Amino acid sequence: MSWQDILKRVDIRNAEEYERASLEDRRRWHNRTKVAYNKRLKALRRTHNVTNEESPMYKEMVELQELYRFHERQGRRIERDSPDFYSLELETNRRKEKGRMTPQGNPMSYTELSQEVYETLSDSEKSKYHGGMYRLTDGEEKKFHGRMDSRIKDKSKLPTFAASKYGGEKTFGLEITKEEYENMPIDNKRKYHSMMSFRYRKSGDKDRHNFHDRMKGRLQRNSKMPIHFSLEEQNSKEDVNSENLERMAGAVTTTAPAHAKLFKPAYRTRKKRKDE
Repeated sequence: MSWQDILKRVDIRNAEEYERASLEDRRRWHNRTKVAYNKRLKALRRTHNVTNEESPMYKEMVELQELYRFHERQGRRIERDSPDFYSLELETNRRKEKGRMTPQGNPMSYTELSQEVYETLSDSEKSKYHGGMYRLTDGEEKKFHGRMDSRIKDKSKLPTFAASKYGGEKTFGLEITKEEYENMPIDNKRKYHSMMSFRYRKSGDKDRHNFHDRMKGRLQRNSKMPIHFSLEEQNSKEDVNSENLERMAGAVTTTAPAHAKLFKPAYRTRKKRKDE
């Protein structure tokens, strides 16, 4: 620690001193105290393999973990300009949450919920549940919980489920019909074209990637240009338009007698000179 840090150090010993301290001094004090509790907790984890939750060592680990979390929480509150507290006992508006680690330093266990219990949770609680299960599972189940968490955070209209056995299959790569596309709101059409553009870019289909990227851009800009479901649909409509243009051009060129004067070249007549 440098002499500048020593001069800046504020030793807060009671609630009265805490109230008189500036927000910056409070933040530094919480941060310094948090680090001290965390070092003590890690030292106990390294030197003691505690399995009995009734033992004094386990209870000390629980207390150190709670104090570490308290001071970390107060630091975040000060940064967000929220009410902060001197001690855990004075913290009146705490919202208890399930931590990620046990006092021994192991990942917190999560139990798979039934769909009935899952439906009673709020979106925030569902997101935390999927986050916890994501850390504990692997393979397709891990991907499932990540997918459900993304749907909740993105406020997607797609349903979410407690486990993959209840539903929640991936939608990426699934085909939709033109009728389904026509019934989509504008924002969902934009998302569809964005998804298809990404898919075709990955597969190397440049023409279809460019097509869907172009449709997405038109929808984003609220362009008056036509929006097509697929490249094939666009090409078929362009063929019809080309045939109509050819017919129009043929109507003008084949009615030559009626329009002869319009296309007849004009020649100037030379005036005779007086001496001719």
